[in-house]
Amino acid sequence: MYNCFVNHCSSIIEECIPSTNTASSDISAVRSYIDRLKLKLQSAFDPSLALKLEKASNRIRVLTESKLNPRNSRGFFRYANSRIRAHEAIPTLRSSSKVSVEARDKADLLGQHFASIFDPTPLPPQTSTPAPNPTYPSTRLRFSEYDVYNLLSHLDGKSQTTPENIPSIFFKKFAIFLAEPLTIIFERSYNDGEVPEFFRRSIVTPIYKKGNKSDPTNYRPIAQGSIACKVMEKLIAQHLIDFLTRNDLLDQYSNSVC
Repeated sequence: MYNCFVNHCSSIIEECIPSTNTASSDISAVRSYIDRLKLKLQSAFDPSLALKLEKASNRIRVLTESKLNPRNSRGFFRYANSRIRAHEAIPTLRSSSKVSVEARDKADLLGQHFASIFDPTPLPPQTSTPAPNPTYPSTRLRFSEYDVYNLLSHLDGKSQTTPENIPSIFFKKFAIFLAEPLTIIFERSYNDGEVPEFFRRSIVTPIYKKGNKSDPTNYRPIAQGSIACKVMEKLIAQHLIDFLTRNDLLDQYSNSVC
């Protein structure tokens, strides 16, 4: 069901959202095109797609430089700094067992390191306090369409690359139209116990921290997941907090977490 929703949204973005012949809209269109190419390259490497990605990146540079105002020194230096940072590609990575030169090998090595960071660590034992017998609600949840709309309309709206390639600004601007189908999808997903495949994905960007750049342990992951998944998580969290609060199941430690 969610895949159909994504396909419809992608078609709307592609066919129905108008663009003007300005440099800004051209840059936005090329960036969207680059995002789609990256999404395809993630599933399978294709030399022709890689070449198209390189050409599109060059097009972004030309369009951006054409907009620079020679009288605006601040804008120039901001662009210059962004170009310097953009060229700081991840170098050859070395681990105890191998040297990774190709992009795919680097991604695999960084993926192994990032996975090792998030190994579950057992929590220290906590003393339990007697609690009243809670009133357990039905295992099925109902989501409010208004709550979904409220969360969508308060998204930050920044352009973000998501697994579905649907930016948050789309959810924000069209919240009144998307709230109803998303409410149905959320309820069906939760009550049937089926998580949409896109909710399980995220786009992970390695960020250099400090030290030797060829050491994969000197990078930290920044993950961008599904916008719709984040909205659903907030709704479920609110249901959970309401239940725990209503039944007086939160102690002083869990209060600080929630």
